[in-house]
Amino acid sequence: MRCARWRATESQSRRRGGNLGFTQLGRIEAANKGVRLNTDAIDNSAGVDTSDHEVNIKILLGRLLREGDITIKQRNTVLASMTDEVAHQVLRDNYEQNVLLGNARAQAYEMAAVHQRLIHHLESHADLDRGLEFLPSDAEIGGRLANGKGLSSPELAVVVAYAKLDLKATVLASTLPDDPWFEGTLAEYFPSRIRADYPRAWTSIRSGARSSPTPWSTTWSTERA
Repeated sequence: MRCARWRATESQSRRRGGNLGFTQLGRIEAANKGVRLNTDAIDNSAGVDTSDHEVNIKILLGRLLREGDITIKQRNTVLASMTDEVAHQVLRDNYEQNVLLGNARAQAYEMAAVHQRLIHHLESHADLDRGLEFLPSDAEIGGRLANGKGLSSPELAVVVAYAKLDLKATVLASTLPDDPWFEGTLAEYFPSRIRADYPRAWTSIRSGARSSPTPWSTTWSTERA
């Protein structure tokens, strides 16, 4: 097998293809040249999101299977019947995430000072390491402002990721997950057939929300990030 290496500035592409072949510095360089890309965590997130839904749905159905509420044949039929709805949920999540980043890109210069303050907060509260993540220093941000520029899309994608981690930790450390108002948020993570056919499952799901918070926190942070 042969490996080729080139600088992002040599690319004539305008859209991301094999994002996993880029280093973060390569992504930033390509984005500054006009290539439309974020990070692989964003641009390949639909697959991960789908897997999250699959795992959490199988955990719920597995509990019902062990308790004798459904058979293995019923479980498999239910899983197959929810394919289109899960796909719609995943696409919606990713659409909203890209709207978030699109807005951030459109206001990158105007919001640069706000993004800078957010980076400071994440360094103090979310273990963000600018050097490790290739985010600009305060001096570099100042230089960009002088040239009418802000953070690039791959840089904004990193900031969003840490902001979500900080949001998740803050919310789970609060009493919000115990508030009955959020039962609907948790329920909406699962397909409608699960909610309609197996309402008894929600008691155990809600009681375990803090020990296994993925459905609740993922839905909340994606919609409100």
